[in-house]
Amino acid sequence: MASILNAPHLGLSKFLETSEFSDFTIEATENVVKLEEQQPLLIARMIQYLYYGKYDVLNVAAGLTRILDKASSKVILDDAIFAQDFDFEVHADMYAMADRFEIPALKALSAKNFVYEVRSKNFSIADLVSAIDFVYNTTPENDFGLRKWVAYRAQQVEHELVRHEDFKTALKDHPDFAWDFATKYAKANYLWCSHCKDTIDLVECRCGFSGMCGDATCATGAPAALQCTRCKNWGKLQRELPPLKENLTLGELGRTDEPNAPIKRSPKKKRRLS
Repeated sequence: MASILNAPHLGLSKFLETSEFSDFTIEATENVVKLEEQQPLLIARMIQYLYYGKYDVLNVAAGLTRILDKASSKVILDDAIFAQDFDFEVHADMYAMADRFEIPALKALSAKNFVYEVRSKNFSIADLVSAIDFVYNTTPENDFGLRKWVAYRAQQVEHELVRHEDFKTALKDHPDFAWDFATKYAKANYLWCSHCKDTIDLVECRCGFSGMCGDATCATGAPAALQCTRCKNWGKLQRELPPLKENLTLGELGRTDEPNAPIKRSPKKKRRLS
C-alpha cells in the first residue's frame, strides 16, 4: 500500500468523502488563495488529482461537478461545465498547470496522458496541427516534455503535413517549432564517428537518441556502445559533433555534384536483324 509520503493525495481523499470538504480551505496570509487567472475546470481537475491521484477529462464527470459546485462564480461554472475541449488540450493544460504550481507527479501524469493521445491511431493530421499550435503556445521554450512529441510526430508524417495549409501557418507562427522540426529528433538521427570523422546515420533508432522511438539502444542513451556501420569500430560514436570549420565548403564535405555533369549511359547493344 502506498504511503502518505509517497502519495500525499491519499491523505486528502478522506475530505472529499465527508462533509468536512465544504469547510476545507487553503491557508494563506489572507486565509484565501485566489486563482482568478486560471480556468475553474482546470483548478477542479488539479484538486481532483490532489485527492485521488488522477483527473477526469470529461467535463461533466460527477467528481468534477462536485468540486466545481464550490466555485464562487456560477456564470464561470456554467461555462466550464459545458465547454468541451479535445483530450490532448486537457492534458496539455494540466501539464502547464502542474508546472506553474510545481506539482511534478501531476506534470508526469499529464505528459503520459498527452503522449498516449498523440500516439493514438485515431489522432488525425488536423489534430496534430492543432496540438502543435496549442503546445507551443502553452509551454515555455526550455520545456520539451510535450514539444518533442508533437515535433517528432510531425516529422513522422511530414509528407502529409506539408500538404496541410494550417501546417504552413504553424511553421510561421512558431519559430521554435520550425527549428525543432527541422533540426531535432528524426532530423538528428545520426552520430559522430571520431574515427571516420563524419556523421553516421542511425539504423535502428529513429528519433536521434531522444528516447521516443522505442528502440532498446536509444532508451539506454549510450551511443558509445554501438558499432560504427562504416569503419566497424566499437566505442567511436558520440552524440556531440565537433565545431564546424570556418568557411567550410560543400565540396570539402563531399556533398555536391559537378554542375552540368554529363549523364553516363550504358551503350546500347545493336540488335541483329534476322
